[in-house]
Amino acid sequence: MFLLLICLFAGWVKLEQVALGANAVLAELVLFFVPIVVAVVQYKQLFLTEGWQIVVSIGIGTMLVMLSTSLTIHYTYRLKKYWQVRKRLQHRMH
Repeated sequence: MFLLLICLFAGWVKLEQVALGANAVLAELVLFFVPIVVAVVQYKQLFLTEGWQIVVSIGIGTMLVMLSTSLTIHYTYRLKKYWQVRKRLQHRMH
């Protein structure tokens, strides 16, 4: 995913080239949750006794993903802004 992001920013890959695949994955997103529902139904007793550990793990994992995503977006935006300023300065010098 990181390489795709780099390719998109560099212009090597156009957004239109990945949009069709991304839309297909998003359209079938419900299929990713079917195994989770089956596991909850099949291991109900386990979830009743040890469920708090799973909830805590999911909560912490979600917060870490959100934090890393926000930091990645923040620093990518700053890098893109730096590149734009640098490009403008190079054009003024020539």
